Amino acid sequence: MTLEGIASFVANPIRKGEFVSMFHSARRSFLWSAILFLALAAWAQTKPAANLIINNAKVYTVDPTQPSAEAVAVLDDRIVAVGSNADIEAWHGPKTRMIDADGKLLLPGFNDAHVHFVPGGQQLDSIDLNDATSAQEFAKRIGARAKNTPKGEWVTGGDWDETKWTPAALPTKELIDSLTPSTPVFVGRYDGHMALANSVVLKLAGITAATPDPPGGTIVRDAKGNPTGALKDAAMDFVNKVMPPLSHEQRLHAVQRALGHARSVGVTSVQDMNPEYEDIAVYAELLQRGELTTRIYAAPLITQGVDDQTKIGIRHAFGSDYLRIGAVKAYADGSLGSATAYFFEPFTNQPENRGLLSDEMHPPELMRDRMMKADGAGLQICTHAIGDAGISAILDIYTDVLKAHGPADRRWRIEHAQHMA
Repeated sequence: MTLEGIASFVANPIRKGEFVSMFHSARRSFLWSAILFLALAAWAQTKPAANLIINNAKVYTVDPTQPSAEAVAVLDDRIVAVGSNADIEAWHGPKTRMIDADGKLLLPGFNDAHVHFVPGGQQLDSIDLNDATSAQEFAKRIGARAKNTPKGEWVTGGDWDETKWTPAALPTKELIDSLTPSTPVFVGRYDGHMALANSVVLKLAGITAATPDPPGGTIVRDAKGNPTGALKDAAMDFVNKVMPPLSHEQRLHAVQRALGHARSVGVTSVQDMNPEYEDIAVYAELLQRGELTTRIYAAPLITQGVDDQTKIGIRHAFGSDYLRIGAVKAYADGSLGSATAYFFEPFTNQPENRGLLSDEMHPPELMRDRMMKADGAGLQICTHAIGDAGISAILDIYTDVLKAHGPADRRWRIEHAQHMA
């Protein structure tokens, strides 16, 4: 005690009652401090240990208040702590798996906002034509694949790109018919809006010179009006209807291949555009088995998904952290590379072609009705539109829906939106 304090004490002595009150107050403060200390100690002892700790890393946090860190702790499927090596060591338990990153960069998982998950998984095991640099190489690969394809099975896949060839001409069935006399071949362009069928498949699908183009599709024809084998957009449905459906085992394998590929490139969540219901059933099966390693938000086609999801009251983001539905996928037009994106002005190299409105837009009022129903039910809407006229048509419909239903928490999307007026 200082001299000033002693002088004050002498000048103002504490009476007995005041001293007792001060004593009880001090004792209460001590007791509360002790209780708090014991509680914190107990929490520290009972805090669950992390399943995984990655340390000695260059962590990019995507947090502007803490842009970098050294270590990360994971408990179950959640990141529970990010910080220095010393900070994260507090989460270390006897069963914690430790990974020393040795100074490597550690990033959050990537999200792919537009995938076709099952077809992508199938493509990993199908014929790859994307790097074929000529029509001859294209045909050679298909012929080799057909030789090793069991009787009754199809050659599919492809991802071909004729713009890599000289000349850059669309392939025709004549390129491959002699190499595939009895094997069905249906190989797609890399944009997914055109495919080549050989004569075996054209016969199975009943496509002849007399077959009219369907709404939203084109049967490419030669100078005499005969099908060349190239089918655009809705015209591909002639073949899809006769193609053998995937078995459960084939679908499961495709999903597992896609999951493995996603893991290999750091993709941890995707939005799956227009999956079939059987695809979603496989996702649910793998989720139940603890094997769905990518988070999936599935958006079935609006032509079916809007009625089915509305009927049972599903709204946006319905499901779990790993599997959700509650959105629908629509198509306004085709693609630029297949010359089916819908424009106000014609293609410069095809002066009579402005592209195509999709079959879902015949008539546009039908699409408007479906989107009105989807929005009224609380479903999110994702619409493919590439050409400026296609984008404008969808924006007009979105505007009509907004005016009819008023403000809401919407996350409407236009997929691709490549050429805006």
